[in-house]
Amino acid sequence: AVVAASQTTTSTSYNDLATSGPTVTVTVSSSGKALVTLTAYESITGADNSCFMGFAVSGVTTVAASDTQSVQIYSESGTVQSRGSASYLVTGLNPGINTFTAKYKSSAGITCTFANRSIIVTPY
Repeated sequence: AVVAASQTTTSTSYNDLATSGPTVTVTVSSSGKALVTLTAYESITGADNSCFMGFAVSGVTTVAASDTQSVQIYSESGTVQSRGSASYLVTGLNPGINTFTAKYKSSAGITCTFANRSIIVTPY
């Protein structure tokens, strides 16, 4: 799933942007595993700050978005722009229908911009 819109957040906890997602719903097998790939263009201005794109899981499993499973951009000083991806093997999911939704946050309340956001979920 893809959301192209360029949108911002200053929230210091994971939340939706004005256009939520992207979101993917899959059926997880009895293995309880899925490979999740996040991709986004991220932009940040300010020293010693980060922007994060993570994901939450809902449905038969509930998992909150976390920094440990995110795409992060960090700025030591000035403006930083980057397009990046990260993949995570998620285990411990309940078998059945699970929905994976991208979530976003700023490390220090500074403006983080996200565009061309995508999430790919491959159940195993």
